[in-house]
Amino acid sequence: MSANDSYGWVRGANYVPSYGATNVEEWNNFDPAIVDRELGFAERLGLNSVRVNLQYLVYERYPKRFLRNVAKFVELCDRHHIRPMLVLFDGCFGTSPSLESAAYWVASPGPDRTNPAFYPLGEKYVRDVLALFRGDSRVLMWDVMNEPTSTYLVNTDEGKKLVWDFVRHFCDYVHKLDSFHPITVGIATFDNADMIDCVDVLSMHSYNKDPEAFRKEIHTAREQAERVGKPLIITECCAPGWGQDYEVAMPIVREEHLGYYVWEVMIARTQFAPIAGLFYPDGTVRRISHAEAVYGGSVPGLVEKPDSEGVPINSGPPVLTLTGPSLKRMAASRTNKHTCAERLSLLKLLSLSSLFGQRNETIAAGVKEAEAMLEAGKTREAYIRLNELLQIAQPALEESASNATKQGQ
Repeated sequence: MSANDSYGWVRGANYVPSYGATNVEEWNNFDPAIVDRELGFAERLGLNSVRVNLQYLVYERYPKRFLRNVAKFVELCDRHHIRPMLVLFDGCFGTSPSLESAAYWVASPGPDRTNPAFYPLGEKYVRDVLALFRGDSRVLMWDVMNEPTSTYLVNTDEGKKLVWDFVRHFCDYVHKLDSFHPITVGIATFDNADMIDCVDVLSMHSYNKDPEAFRKEIHTAREQAERVGKPLIITECCAPGWGQDYEVAMPIVREEHLGYYVWEVMIARTQFAPIAGLFYPDGTVRRISHAEAVYGGSVPGLVEKPDSEGVPINSGPPVLTLTGPSLKRMAASRTNKHTCAERLSLLKLLSLSSLFGQRNETIAAGVKEAEAMLEAGKTREAYIRLNELLQIAQPALEESASNATKQGQ
């Protein structure tokens, strides 16, 4: 770690292997042959880093296998001259994971474990992961937590405190164990005020579709970084489905001499496939112009797949597309001790966002009832209540989405 490194040389992308819709599948079904091939796609675009989310739940259930696979992943990265940023925890969407998670992106360890009771378990996980790479320059840095505030916990002051206490605790813990690798936190915006004293490298995320507004966000974040003498990188940007085209954003990032990670290498099974991504699993690309914008020049031999054969860019997946498949899958099987937290947290997330239309109050009240049952040790009753809620949630979401579309027209 160099105190004078600006990390402006970082050319990266976020990476989820094509076989995984979530990071649970990514690590539970780790396939080194596929990862090797897809890291080759990244190398072809001159990328020298990838940002990848680890998943505590897979470690918890299969610790030796998980650690072996993480070590293999870093080995494969090195083969392609890529230094990964490994993300230890993830708050994005605030849905607790289960080994059945297969459609909707889940957090790690999840909102139900973002509290001091989890710290001893989390510390063992962090110790085991960091021990693999002590003094190892193949790993670029640690992202202690991705988007910690992208969770329903921040809807209350108590929940917000749990989140920031969690992140600060593990930033301190990683620093204590590893003085070789720098750390960052993947803040969901461009304001690092809550983390500025805890990290070595400031991070920002932006999908702003207005070029000048995007540039202004970079300047604001950089001014904040310069005040404390720390470097800045952008760990998420570029999503044509959300209006930020690679061809527009990448020239700005380069002009600003900012290290970057675009969203994302692959177009495959994640719910983000209609929004962003560069390569299909067969090595073709969605748009040659996207790939060349990331590379910064002409890339010989790229083959573009027509939208009629691939995944067309849309204006961002509606709520129904994001969550409908998950709710339908959940409703088809009974809740148990392994799936309870995922189902409860997803229903809570959607009801807090008032996404169930006329049934929202009913589902929100049912979620509170299930939480109270669990707290009282009435697990069987809580599982039954969640099963009942799931039977009405998917059609309620579908009706609400349809009504919203009609109103928009």
